[in-house]
Amino acid sequence: MTRLVLHIDHLVLRGLQSGDTRELSLAVQAELSRLLAQPGTAAALANGGDRARIRVPAMRLPAMADSQSLGHAIAGSLDGGLRS
Repeated sequence: MTRLVLHIDHLVLRGLQSGDTRELSLAVQAELSRLLAQPGTAAALANGGDRARIRVPAMRLPAMADSQSLGHAIAGSLDGGLRS
């Protein structure tokens, strides 16, 4: 069994209402769990070795996107950073 521990210490989201943070956090977590559970992910991550930091490029998101859409977009970007 492969274990992945991911800590997101800092996430800057300008323009997000403070009341939306819990829902957004849950959406990011759910989507990352789904993406990282896909077949072949463990091998791809293991080949990348240990990384203390993953930098993800700035993202432009629609102003009126809901927390679920934002969570999916953020998780997808993080997943791409993990695989590179």
